[in-house]
Amino acid sequence: MAAQTVLSKTDVPSGISLVFLTQMLGGAIFISVGQNILQSELVKGLQQYGIDPLVIVTTGATEIRNLVPAAQLPEVLIVYNYALRQTFLCAVGLACAASLGAAGLEWKSVKAPEKGSEAEARAIEEKRRSQEGEAA
Repeated sequence: MAAQTVLSKTDVPSGISLVFLTQMLGGAIFISVGQNILQSELVKGLQQYGIDPLVIVTTGATEIRNLVPAAQLPEVLIVYNYALRQTFLCAVGLACAASLGAAGLEWKSVKAPEKGSEAEARAIEEKRRSQEGEAA
C-alpha cells in the first residue's frame, strides 16, 4: 500500500516487486537464523547441566517432560526459555530495523480525495491562506 501511494505510476510494479522480494527472502533466511539461535543456545545451556542436547533438539518441546528426569526438569525449562528469548530478541531487532526503514518513507494520505462543495471550499480557503502568508 505504501509503495503504491508514494511511488509514481511507472515505478509501482518495481516497488511492489522489491517489497515482496524482501519479505519472502527475509522470511526464508531468518527462519533458519532463528532455528540456529534456538538450537545453539539449547545445546550450550543443556551441556552445562550434563543433559544430552541431541535428545532434546531432535524430539522437540512437546516431549521434554517425558524425556527429562523430574529433578532436572526446572533447569531444562529455564534453558529452553532462555533460548526462546534469544530467538525473540533477534526478531525484535529485525522489527526495529524495519521500523527505521518505514520511518524514511514519505508521508502521504491513502484516503481518496473528498468530493463535493466542502472539499472545494477547503481548497479555496487553503489557497487564500497561503496567498495571505506570502503577502505578509
